[in-house]
Amino acid sequence: MHLQHLPAEAGAVHHASHPTGPGSVVLDIGATTGALVVYAPVHTVGDEIEIRRVGREWQGDHVAVRRRQVGSRSFAAALFGPLEAGSYQLRWRNCGYGPDPLVELRPGVVSETTLGTTRADGPGLQENGDPEGRRAPY
Repeated sequence: MHLQHLPAEAGAVHHASHPTGPGSVVLDIGATTGALVVYAPVHTVGDEIEIRRVGREWQGDHVAVRRRQVGSRSFAAALFGPLEAGSYQLRWRNCGYGPDPLVELRPGVVSETTLGTTRADGPGLQENGDPEGRRAPY
């Protein structure tokens, strides 16, 4: 996993990506770092989610939402990691979606949350589950 850092005004280049299969993610998390899986609506595949530490400026740290394939199940998600444990804020990058929820990352843990594109998608941030309430096998 690679966090891209680009200035907010930098133009984004989108690349089509194929679904990510099982076993294709390696995370280096531990005593002070964790990771975050952000489940998103399928129509956001290719869109980017930006993250920042609470209290800091937005720096352009973001990842793309990708289609993930696990067995016969397919879902859309973005993966952030490793990140220092603490409180973070998420937002859609250059998409105009809301809301901008908060999430707490714990050391040595892969946290999970859901980020909707409108209030109709749900409350925005739901701990420990994908949009359909199922946990992803890692």
